[in-house]
Amino acid sequence: MANLRVNNLTFKYKENGETVLESVDFQPNEGTFNLLVGSSGTGKSTLLKNMAGLYPMFGGIRVGGSVNLDGELIDQIEPNIRAKKTAVLFQNPSRQFTMRTVSEQLSFALENLQVDKGTIKKKVEESLNRVGIMNLSNEIIQTLSGGEQQKVALATILAMDSEIILLDEPFANIDSDSKVKILEVLKKLQTSQHKTIILSDHDWAGYGELADYVYAIKDKKIVQADKGIFANVPKLKSIKMKPVQKEFMLNWDQLSMEVPRKKLLVHTSLFLPKGKVGILSGENGVGKSSFLNALSQQSKYTGSITYAGKNIKKIKQRQWAKRLALIFQNSSDQFVEISVKDEIEIAKKNSLRADYWTDTRIQQALKQLNVDSIYDNGIVYQISGGQQKKVQVLSMLIMAQDVQLLDEPFAGLDYDSIQELMKLINEVKQALNISFLIVSHQRTGVIDQVDYELILKNKKIEFRDNGNEKNT
Repeated sequence: MANLRVNNLTFKYKENGETVLESVDFQPNEGTFNLLVGSSGTGKSTLLKNMAGLYPMFGGIRVGGSVNLDGELIDQIEPNIRAKKTAVLFQNPSRQFTMRTVSEQLSFALENLQVDKGTIKKKVEESLNRVGIMNLSNEIIQTLSGGEQQKVALATILAMDSEIILLDEPFANIDSDSKVKILEVLKKLQTSQHKTIILSDHDWAGYGELADYVYAIKDKKIVQADKGIFANVPKLKSIKMKPVQKEFMLNWDQLSMEVPRKKLLVHTSLFLPKGKVGILSGENGVGKSSFLNALSQQSKYTGSITYAGKNIKKIKQRQWAKRLALIFQNSSDQFVEISVKDEIEIAKKNSLRADYWTDTRIQQALKQLNVDSIYDNGIVYQISGGQQKKVQVLSMLIMAQDVQLLDEPFAGLDYDSIQELMKLINEVKQALNISFLIVSHQRTGVIDQVDYELILKNKKIEFRDNGNEKNT
């Protein structure tokens, strides 16, 4: 079995910057299931990328120490040889795709490993079935939802059959039922094939019986944590919604949507309550992101969408962008500046409510979200995935459009960070009467802080508040 060892590793991203990891020693036991935990921005992704041999080759500076794979320096091993022993899944799976369709992507990965061509088709089918996406085999990857893309990336990792599997927030955009099934597959690989699994996840639910060891990054070092932490996993609270007044600015009538070979919505009519926070739920691939794209005029649909009584197709795109904001699933796709400070500054410059978003209030929000330390010198493409999310959402809150659509804004965030972000969203809602609709598979820490829920199921949208349901 492959042996992976981190020796006295110290790492930072900039020559004159602070270290992210200091004197880290870590050697996971072979054939074990290891959970890596820690607050957003503590260095979990940085550690995993070092362990995969991606850093410092593709970013950052290794100040001291080494990472060894079977006694050799990992960054000096040929990539195709290294991949046979160690596979890694990024937080943003789209960065790992190079081919057009799902089956082509998995086949390409196996060809790079010089797998016998006669066995590739069988291995691809087995891996797709393991993750439950055989039906997506011939689909174009870029047309898939974020959750479906994450499953494709997981299937690719499984197909590679590496001895060590590194997974960085693999379930950030995946529905809870799929997460349970995939965790069962991973555990079976560990127990039956003696795979070593190292997985980072902010949501600890479900790991109590799976993880052999739990490690945490604290004060730039890695320490073994007591499995007793699972007793403190936040429980999903019951929904306590108040009846929502049927006052709205945005509504849709007989709305239908489809993608190639698949209908997503059929003749659905409903509205977004004004000045309320809602959550849009549904399984991966049912069309949640596509629905947000339709509301923001970024995808085709039939039927009508109206804002303040006017069909949005008659509103110029530039004007519509001042009424409605769409917060993308991938934070890096939204940034227009390089530094955190410039990103916040441009949001402030274009804010529709500069009277509310004063310098003092912005600094308070930065501190509330625990990103004040990266404000002056942080680079948006070098901070952690969780920090990227916080900066992205805060920038849009500062812009202060009447309607804000958030696509998986909690991916990569720990429970405390989710609580603070939801608190800030509700504060802005109360102060500025903004309507929020959030797509999220993360329900713990969220569902008890929203005013209503929309459920996308069977090509219809169901409205739920105060225990009441309405099919449209």
